Amino acid sequence: MTKVLVIDDSEFVRNFCRDVLAEAGFDVHEAEDGMSGLEKIRIGKPDCILLDILMPDIDGIEVLRQVRAENDDIPVLIMTGDDPGWARRTCEGYGATGFLSKAVDADALVESVEEVILDAES
Repeated sequence: MTKVLVIDDSEFVRNFCRDVLAEAGFDVHEAEDGMSGLEKIRIGKPDCILLDILMPDIDGIEVLRQVRAENDDIPVLIMTGDDPGWARRTCEGYGATGFLSKAVDADALVESVEEVILDAES
């Protein structure tokens, strides 16, 4: 089963992603902050990561930087409620696979995850 890790400090966002992706057949894991997300990645490499940018402690940019230092093949979709240009440019510089608005609907979420996983496998 394809494993997706959702790293977001918002319980609402984690629950939405978990419910939608689990219904679509994904094995969904969650982390409420960057540090626990990095630990979960090291314990069991996911097939895709959904990553919030703005989080306390370790932000999404630092998580992405560390992920790319250790795993350049995991698709990482950055999720943000606000899309400041600097964040997009910074994340692209660190190898983000793509970007999703936190206002994404269920179908677009599933489609985006499926697409980056298929691209990574080919």
